[in-house]
Amino acid sequence: MWIAYLILVVALAGIAYEEFRLYREDCAVLRHTISVNLSILSSELVELQRIADFSTTSKEVERAKHLLIFASTLSEGASEELHSATRKELRLMLGRVFRAMMHSAEARRLLGACRK
Repeated sequence: MWIAYLILVVALAGIAYEEFRLYREDCAVLRHTISVNLSILSSELVELQRIADFSTTSKEVERAKHLLIFASTLSEGASEELHSATRKELRLMLGRVFRAMMHSAEARRLLGACRK
C-alpha cells in the first residue's frame, strides 16, 4: 500500500516539476519577445520623434505626436515591469507593446515617413 502512495507522490511531483519548467520556459520566451519588440519600438519612436519635430505643424503632425507620446508611455511602462511580471501579466504586456507598435505605425503614416 505504501509503495502505491510513494509512486503516486513521485508521479505528482514529476508532473508539478514539468508544469513549473514549462511555466518558466513560457515566461522566458515572452520576456525575450517583448524585449525584442521594445527595442524595435524604441528605435522607431526616436526616429519618428525627430521627423515630427522637424515637420511643419498640421493636424496630422499633431495627431502623430500624440500617438508617439502614447506609444512611448506604453513602451516605458512595459520596460519597467518586464522582469517582475507573471506569465499572465507578460501576455497582457505583449498586447500593450503591439498596440504601441500600431500607434507608431499610424504616426509614421501621418508623418508621411513611409516610402512608396
